Parts: sequence; structure tokens; C-alpha cells
Amino acid sequence: MKNKILPFIKQYPMSILLAIIALNLFSIAGTLKKNGKFDVHKQLCLREDAFIYGDYDYTDKKLKSFRKSIARKLGIPRNQSDEYCRRIQNY
Repeated sequence: MKNKILPFIKQYPMSILLAIIALNLFSIAGTLKKNGKFDVHKQLCLREDAFIYGDYDYTDKKLKSFRKSIARKLGIPRNQSDEYCRRIQNY
């Protein structure tokens, strides 16, 4: 077994290093994607708080419409958006 692997490593060292680098980059990309999605959700929750607690003159219809659009963007049911935003802001 050792006789087969060692010549392969000696013959293709740059290809092996390139493959290792590519795997690391894919791992980093996956982590950044998760963190980016989390940041977007956090920003949407903050936008909802700013809308509710700001100096806006809004009606109940506007508030329901806004909360429905936020819940749709978050991908969760509308009745769970308050609890989700509360938990995500404390994270």
C-alpha cells in the first residue's frame, strides 16, 4: 500500500495541495452562507422593531401587512415571528 501512495504523492504534489485548498474554501463558503442568512434574519427582526417602536403613524392594516411580509421573508408562520425575533436578538 505504501509503495502505491508514495509515488502518487511525489508525482502530483501540487494537485493534492490544490484539492486540500479547494475543500477548505468550500467549508468556509458554507460557514459564511449560514452566518449571512442569520444576519439577514436578525436585520429583518430589527427592521420590524424599528417599524413598531419608531415614530411612524401606522394603522393596524399596515402593521399586519408588514408583519406578514417579514414572516414570509423569514420563512416562518406569522404567529411565531415575535418569539423567533425575540430569541434571535438575544443570541
